[in-house]
Amino acid sequence: MAKARGKLRQDWYYRLAKEQGYRSRAAFNLLQLDRRFSFLPTARAVLDLGAAPGGWLQVAVRTATAGAFVVGVDLARIRPIRGAISLKEDIAATSRCSAAVRKLMDSKGVAAFDVVLHDGVGKKNRRKRDGAQKATTRHRQSALVIDAVRLATTFLAPKGTFITKFTGSKDLNAIIFCLKQLFEKVQPYKPIASRIASAEIYFVCLEYKAPAKIQPELFDLNYLFTVSLENKPRDEVETQLRGLCMHESMSYFKRCPASEFVWSEADIRLELVSFFVAISFDDPASLPIKNHELTTTEVVE
Repeated sequence: MAKARGKLRQDWYYRLAKEQGYRSRAAFNLLQLDRRFSFLPTARAVLDLGAAPGGWLQVAVRTATAGAFVVGVDLARIRPIRGAISLKEDIAATSRCSAAVRKLMDSKGVAAFDVVLHDGVGKKNRRKRDGAQKATTRHRQSALVIDAVRLATTFLAPKGTFITKFTGSKDLNAIIFCLKQLFEKVQPYKPIASRIASAEIYFVCLEYKAPAKIQPELFDLNYLFTVSLENKPRDEVETQLRGLCMHESMSYFKRCPASEFVWSEADIRLELVSFFVAISFDDPASLPIKNHELTTTEVVE
């Protein structure tokens, strides 16, 4: 445990989260997802599934439309966040959770959510796991994603956005198949803030189709796994995602955005100098720095 805590202390995003008042380093995953796809600034209602400890809720409150209706759901208690409402419900118990969210929506006069987020993970087994136990855990993660999809389709407005985290497993192609039946665009993306060693990846699902009726089989992992094999070889999809993860993470591992370097505390800058091999002005937030009168050609080079 002490070793794990030591790693967290050395993690730049962990320190940056503490510095900026976010409850978890995962907040930067959402910030970077939104920077890439820009779904929060116009959102008037946001639902966060598996919201504890509240990092994504904080980002939603700060980034969504002023006065937006922001709701976080988790079985664990979420300490109060100004501008957000928390519900203690299990998203796996979809009927009960759905009823609680709907009751809250009705009380506030909200018909649908523009954005539904899911960054939750299942309970971890603290005992040492063998291969079979790991496979079971990953399957449970996939089931949790399907539960989140089911809730998202209940509350999303037409053309709405759904973001979900997925940890690689044999169910990968099944999850993609499910999402593509419900959304016009499904984009896999690994934020820069996501640890390189982590198998997590996010699916950004844009333009919800809002079908009048959804087949129940679409939320059955066994069915999805069977039909997905007929549509695209799983190995091909996994190869594409591995390439994506490597490209996104490794490119950032070598290049630090100038905006994050300049606006960091002095002690963090010292750490960045040893962590990255270059500073980049490619990020939109870095353009004002690049165009500043003190940023000479020599500085840019």
